[in-house]
Amino acid sequence: MRLSQKLQQKQTTSLVVTPQLRQAIHLLSLSNLELVAHLQQTVLDNPLLELEGYDKTSEDVPIKSEEGDWESPASDVHENLWSADSTSDRWAGGTPVTEASLDPFATIEAPPLTLQEHLLLQMQNMFEMHSQQVVALHLLADLDEAGYLTTDFESLSKSLGCTEVEIEEVLRHLQTCDPAGIFARNLQECLTAQLKERHLWTPIFERLMAHLSLFGEGKIDILLKKAALSKEELIDALQVIRSLDPKPGLAYAKKDNPPILPDLFVTWHGEDQRWDVRFNEATLPKVLIDTGYYARVWELGKKEIQVYLKEQLSSAQWLVKALDQRAQNVLKVATMLVATQQDFLKHGLSHLQPLTLKDVALELGLHESTVSRVVNHKYLQTPRGVFEMKVFFSNAVMGMADDAQHSAVSVRHLLSELIQEENPEDPYSDDQLVQKMAEKGVDVARRTISKYRKLLKIPSSYERKRTHEQASLAKVAS
Repeated sequence: MRLSQKLQQKQTTSLVVTPQLRQAIHLLSLSNLELVAHLQQTVLDNPLLELEGYDKTSEDVPIKSEEGDWESPASDVHENLWSADSTSDRWAGGTPVTEASLDPFATIEAPPLTLQEHLLLQMQNMFEMHSQQVVALHLLADLDEAGYLTTDFESLSKSLGCTEVEIEEVLRHLQTCDPAGIFARNLQECLTAQLKERHLWTPIFERLMAHLSLFGEGKIDILLKKAALSKEELIDALQVIRSLDPKPGLAYAKKDNPPILPDLFVTWHGEDQRWDVRFNEATLPKVLIDTGYYARVWELGKKEIQVYLKEQLSSAQWLVKALDQRAQNVLKVATMLVATQQDFLKHGLSHLQPLTLKDVALELGLHESTVSRVVNHKYLQTPRGVFEMKVFFSNAVMGMADDAQHSAVSVRHLLSELIQEENPEDPYSDDQLVQKMAEKGVDVARRTISKYRKLLKIPSSYERKRTHEQASLAKVAS
């Protein structure tokens, strides 16, 4: 075989992702509020840009007290956590009031402690040996939000070079912390700790805790036999257990849920029978180009300044154009979603029509990825409430008839409604649900019912009946 070298020309086409195109793609995926934050930074970098209602000359200046910043309780855990005299002033109580302390910030309420901070305070003088302190910190880091321990003791012992017995000893001390039940490895440990803390640990509860899983499985008769309990004793014990907290750590979880601000408003005009879609102007300020500043600086005649100004003007003009294109695409997609899903807006989820990203892309002449970015993190305020734009999409579920199609979301919603309305003492089987769905005009196969029931995490009819019987017994106890 003879080898040779030669030049050959070949013409191909490929998409070059320029920085401007990359930024346009990024702008498209932002919600209005995220866009405002992005624009606030952009106007600081470009002297020709102005954001209506935003003063880019002001800066947030951090305020520092004369005495300096507070130390964080975890700023140097290994050196400070276990020393009695190294407690941060932030956590010290009983400090006398002085003139120096009477400042405007003294009345500001301190943020609530996290679960970890609350436990760190209790752990400060709990252990003397450094090795125990290290183990305790690792166990603290492995607590989940509910206060349960997720540590693999075998892995931790190998990692720290200690025995599992030593870890158990540290854990035994940590489980005395407040709230009772913290650092438990399972529900039995959690409830047992709370019963002991209330001085309610009796032979009855000891036997019940040993077989608690049987109650969760609904095997009441077996539980009564194995725990050697009468039905009356079980009812009394359950009444006490219902007063315990199965997730003690959640009391310290953050509960702040900021309200969702819509990107667009959808309103119904009854007089001319049409839907109107418009942007939420309150979350979308206008971007302006300061041509007057451009002209004044240009007249200075310095070449390097003029080159810089031309670059900034080009960048500003491109940004305004990109924002206009973004607005057009968002409005077009939102308008089509509203037009397609009018029944949903009038009557609810059970009337949602099948609609995919591809359907919208083909109809509007956009790329499917563009539609995906448009609906990402965007919310519509409608007469039925605030919905993320993604809610308006749903795959089609084929019906029993060849031409019948139903929205997957509407099928799941109707299925959930039927099960909520059923008689809990005689719940519907999957075959009965097929019949009930057909009566509502949704003809789907039994395998579809089974599939969506599992997706909704709804148990079988047998399990639903057993759960109801278990709940009835617990209700008697209360």
